[in-house]
Amino acid sequence: MLQRILFLGLLVLGLEGSTYLRADDKKEPDDPSEIYTKEVLQDALIKSEQFELFALSLRGGGDEDKGKKPETFQGYTVLGKLTIKDADTRKKLADTFPKPPKKGDIEREPLKYLCFDPRHGIRLSIKGKLVDLLICFQCREFHVCDEKKTLAVRPISIRGYTVFNKILGDANIKFEQHKIKLKTYIPEEIMNALSKSEEFELYSLRHKLLGGEDTSKEGSKYNYYFVLGKMTVKDADTRKKIVEAFQKSAEVEDDEIESGFAPRHGIRFKKDGKTIDFVISFESSQVRVYINDKFSNIYPINDSARDTFNKVLKDAKIKIDAPEKK
Repeated sequence: MLQRILFLGLLVLGLEGSTYLRADDKKEPDDPSEIYTKEVLQDALIKSEQFELFALSLRGGGDEDKGKKPETFQGYTVLGKLTIKDADTRKKLADTFPKPPKKGDIEREPLKYLCFDPRHGIRLSIKGKLVDLLICFQCREFHVCDEKKTLAVRPISIRGYTVFNKILGDANIKFEQHKIKLKTYIPEEIMNALSKSEEFELYSLRHKLLGGEDTSKEGSKYNYYFVLGKMTVKDADTRKKIVEAFQKSAEVEDDEIESGFAPRHGIRFKKDGKTIDFVISFESSQVRVYINDKFSNIYPINDSARDTFNKVLKDAKIKIDAPEKK
């Protein structure tokens, strides 16, 4: 009981004692190492003069395995690193970090876990000075560091874990995984019905809600969104490719549902005489399920299937509503 009281007391103090200079403060930071307190982190990640992504280890496995002195990043062995120049990849990584709170909000300080076992790092160069982000998704926190010390500790969603690993994996860079269990929240019977369907329809949607942002009248409708194009998927190999990609997208670390909803894809299939629709927003990491045109539920997903869906649609010469580039 005493431990619980102490824990709650520390949590309240952490919430009340937060000092966070928000994005409303338009001044440039005097010291670029104050990146997370005086500048919007996402913008800094995108505009940084240098952007390196690191795969890290506590236990070695880098150059030391080859008899060389290992490269280190804030004291951790570097398994591999990747220079990120592509704007889309930078934005994808930047979007995994929390946005600064709005004026008047209280910033939630990260809970202090007993462990800190970072497997990822990012090095930025701002006005010629290096800023390191040391990231532990298992602890749900990252440290903002300069060359000498840790400057700040901030919370981060576990959602970025798969994003970081996919980028490293696509570049053939070895990385260590946390012991994080993935779970599918979409009901098993619905996922099984999709995998067993001999055919289904794949949709490309315009992401603006009918009657809301989108006031145009042309085009067929799909659960409150206009259809840019659709295709019936009968080919077994294509069906398998789409289903397996979506199954991986349905595997997530937690049931956190992100705000906003901008669906650009949909899947329609039959189960026991009922029509089931997946209205999919990879951008917002969620799928909304409709059964016989009636809303059923919302489930979390990751965006790993987006490229597969887009390639299938493009190969069929179907228009895609791509997110705007900032």
